[in-house]
Amino acid sequence: MRLADAVAALAMSLAEKLRAADRNQEQDFVARAAEPVARAEPAGNYPNRYAPIPPNGKRCEFTGLQHAKLYHLLSAGGPVRKKVRVANLRTPGAKRGQTLFHVGDMLRYLEELARKQAAENGSGE
Repeated sequence: MRLADAVAALAMSLAEKLRAADRNQEQDFVARAAEPVARAEPAGNYPNRYAPIPPNGKRCEFTGLQHAKLYHLLSAGGPVRKKVRVANLRTPGAKRGQTLFHVGDMLRYLEELARKQAAENGSGE
């Protein structure tokens, strides 16, 4: 079977399933399918996972911060090091490794920082 035929068969199957579902279920299915993979979590509900610091020139999918800023914030003695868990995966004897940070901790820190700055500026948000 060619790839184009497989894709067409899959599309037809999906269309049949959507037609078979009642109106409410169809809307629910479409709404869930349209949700982004990485989305902002509701306040107080942070993801419990680690993520790598992105390569140079790239932004973190969770925070929007770039490589250099994340390394600065998470470095030993950095402003967030005491509040965000960091793990460095390095093979013994290797000069380099991969640095991971806890996403939930970082988002919690950023929210606290935003609240503190809003209170200082009197915006109340």
